[in-house]
This record gives sequence, structure tokens and C-alpha cells, in this order.
Amino acid sequence: MSENPPTLRSRVAAKGKRELTLFELLSFIVVICILVAVAIPVYGSIQDTARKNAVELVATEHFIVVKSQLAKGEPIPVGTSNYSDDVVVEIAPTDPALELGPENLLVTASWRDEPDISAYHFSGSRAEAAESLAQD
Repeated sequence: MSENPPTLRSRVAAKGKRELTLFELLSFIVVICILVAVAIPVYGSIQDTARKNAVELVATEHFIVVKSQLAKGEPIPVGTSNYSDDVVVEIAPTDPALELGPENLLVTASWRDEPDISAYHFSGSRAEAAESLAQD
């Protein structure tokens, strides 16, 4: 009696390796697609949070430095400056009718391409700061 020659499948099975079926391969691809679909919005959210934190940090940092320099009597230029390629900082008096000083200071930082991402710190009354921000 003659035996059938071994097929490719029986040779692979004999070596202890297992083949992937089409269903298993497609299932793997679907799982990867679902993971990517979940990861993309999460990544965008992480970027927005990082931008907000960066703007808040820049505003706080500038407010502390400028306020201490004003307290020492050092001159501070009023206006807008580029902190980096992405963040813009504006230094202005809280009350435009008064001179810039430690108790009349408004520091605003914002993301250049997304003005909705901004932060500000001020000294003086909240009404003066709100009025100053409304004028801009």
C-alpha cells in the first residue's frame, strides 16, 4: 500500500507551529482598528490639556516675575510679546487710566493658533480686570 505524500499543512503541524486562519487574522485587524479609533481622540485631549497647562504656567510665571520687577522699580514694557513660537504674552495695566504697577497689572497668555486657550493673572480689582479684558 502506498502512503499519501505529506502536505504543507501536515508538515507545519508536525513541526509544532500553528497556522492563522482568515477569521483570526481579520479579528486581529478589527481589534487594532478599534484601539486606534479610541487612541486618536484621547491623544487630542492630552494635547489640549498640555496646551492649557503650558499657557497657565507661562501666565503665572510672567505675572510673578513682572510683579516683582515692578515692586523693585524696574521698567517693564507694556504690550504683546512672543514667549515662544506657540505662546503669546501680553502685559498691560489692569486699569488703563492708571500707570502700570504691582497693584495694577494684567498678564495674559494665549496659544497663538487657538485663542480660546488662554490664561490671565491680575492684581487690582476683578471689575477692573474684567473691564480691561472686555476692551481687548
